[in-house]
Amino acid sequence: MSLFYVSFCNGDSTPTVTPTTTTTPPLPGAIKVRGGYILGHNLTFPEGNVTEYLGIPFAQPPYGYHRFLPPKELLEKQWEGTRECKILAKSCMQQFLNYSFEGHNYTHPRKDINEDCLQLNIWVPVEKNENKTSVVFIFGDSFLYGSPSLDLNNGSVLALKSGAIIINLNYRLSIFGFAYLGADSMVKGNMGLLDQQMGLKWINENIDKFGGDNKSITIYGSGADATSVTAHLFSNNSNGLFNRAIVASGAITNIWQTNTKEIAYYFTITVAQILNCTIGARTSKEKEIINITLKYMGKDENKVDEDTKTLLCLQNKTTDQIVSIVYEPKIYTFLPMDNDTVFFNGSLWEKYENKTINKDVDIIFGRTQDELTYLMPFMLQHMNCTFNSTLQQEKISSGKKDDEKNKCSLNETDFEGVADMIAENVMDFNPLNTNGFKKGLIKIYNQTNITKQLSPRAKVARLMTDFFIHCGLAEFAEYYYNATNGSRNVYFYEYRKRSVINPWPKWMDPMHAWELEPIFGYPIRHPELYNKETKEAKKKKQKRKKVEKTKTVENNVKEVNLTFEQLFSNISMKRVGNFSVSGVPGKFWRRYNDTYKIGLVIDGNLSEVKYIKPKLARCVKLLKLIKKFEDSQRQMEIEYEEFELEEDDDNYDDYPDEEDDYQVIYADD
Repeated sequence: MSLFYVSFCNGDSTPTVTPTTTTTPPLPGAIKVRGGYILGHNLTFPEGNVTEYLGIPFAQPPYGYHRFLPPKELLEKQWEGTRECKILAKSCMQQFLNYSFEGHNYTHPRKDINEDCLQLNIWVPVEKNENKTSVVFIFGDSFLYGSPSLDLNNGSVLALKSGAIIINLNYRLSIFGFAYLGADSMVKGNMGLLDQQMGLKWINENIDKFGGDNKSITIYGSGADATSVTAHLFSNNSNGLFNRAIVASGAITNIWQTNTKEIAYYFTITVAQILNCTIGARTSKEKEIINITLKYMGKDENKVDEDTKTLLCLQNKTTDQIVSIVYEPKIYTFLPMDNDTVFFNGSLWEKYENKTINKDVDIIFGRTQDELTYLMPFMLQHMNCTFNSTLQQEKISSGKKDDEKNKCSLNETDFEGVADMIAENVMDFNPLNTNGFKKGLIKIYNQTNITKQLSPRAKVARLMTDFFIHCGLAEFAEYYYNATNGSRNVYFYEYRKRSVINPWPKWMDPMHAWELEPIFGYPIRHPELYNKETKEAKKKKQKRKKVEKTKTVENNVKEVNLTFEQLFSNISMKRVGNFSVSGVPGKFWRRYNDTYKIGLVIDGNLSEVKYIKPKLARCVKLLKLIKKFEDSQRQMEIEYEEFELEEDDDNYDDYPDEEDDYQVIYADD
């Protein structure tokens, strides 16, 4: 007798236990993995072929009485016959968003949102050589949204160009992945991270079936998924599952990336209470459902604790009921928990202090120049920083410039207001400390070399980008280098290339996560979108003195633009493949060390190489300011003191954007 799912990669999955005395032979070309036989399909490109496997399960569906619990491993033979994997992995539960503005829809799934989502998408380059390297991409959007199946994350061309097996990994989001009812309860928190961990274990166990080498696996994350990647460095159970990592625009130690156990419990109980699932809120309907469930499970109601009853009640709610509560009143509530008994197995911060971290990983750290400009109109609407997406879409369609109404006009008072918002709402100091922290922020950004010269809007952009991403990431990169005593390859980059197709206002770009556009081969997969003029193309157009046919000129401009974007994309994909194979992305990358604490500037200029210093003077000041006031908050010694930079911080001077340490002509990075 065997157990199997009546399910396919291209259909809904319903877990059933069905006795069978027959064995269906696998289809020709199918491969055997944990769970059963699967069959991919071939994609043909001018330069070669790629085999695509979509929607492969790596764990049992986490719904019903598996909801909110750690992932459950697949049986060795979970289904009968062959699963034909032709439909992308489902997106995990989240609020469905359908905007009229493509800038939003670019990173949000439009369909196939389902609890049965613990699935993989895999793209395998068809080559004779075995033991291929693999790149596992973990998507991210604040642990609230996102999907491994977005078109942005399609790994087919990346697999072809990099020579690596590309794998997109799914995990549960929001309350479904990060609920917590206590260490002694069944809901122990960080289920989303455990989902990722189980996916990595499945990959290690099965990648050889796809021609891959489980000793050559790179995990890659941008934004919240970079938080996930760095979280795995602190989990003993993730050790050995990967040997390289690419960490872009985030780290688990960034100030906004984790919740305490107390906050995670509070959010979970609050949702449960609103849904009538806590002891004081249950109606007769909820009580009846709990009692019926307990009888079915053969358990005595009087011997079951309240946390279990709350869990059973939540498990019997519809996904729509839960989503409608979780996504409405507050943003960024359910995040990875910094202290648990299942993933970190202790305190993240104690591990960080003691350098209890995986020290056997090569890492590229990276960031985008203007990470959080896209959030400014949503956070600062009351400050005349608004964004009309309909107006922006109309301007794009008509080929005109950004509208003045979307320029985000801020003044110095607004800048001080943003500093106040960070002190009051993000740092969550008591009122006496809030004013002191605000004064410290204003002083740093009004006195540091570069930022004091910026416009209020640019200064706000720098403050938000530094505070939420840049400074913490630079700190973590230096921390990891020191923790490993320089024994591993560590690199850093800053992405500064403006996107030709980014629909957001130009003042926001280069913005968060748009480095993924060339890395996933977007210009090659969607050449029809690249029909805007680059500066180089405009100059060539202007130099033409006599042109007989305007249409010919326009076509030439488009061709120049597309050729460059595809070249840039090819270079980006090659770097990912190089690093995954050897731990070295390219010949002009400088390894991060005591001599060269620098990062490569990646921009649209392919004729010279530029470097920056990741940790700037204002970051040193900002990080010290945060630590100072966190310490004073704990000690309840509140009065503001003047904040001065110590002498040894002189080594961390700002690098002006126009000043380059090195300039090198190159052709084949």
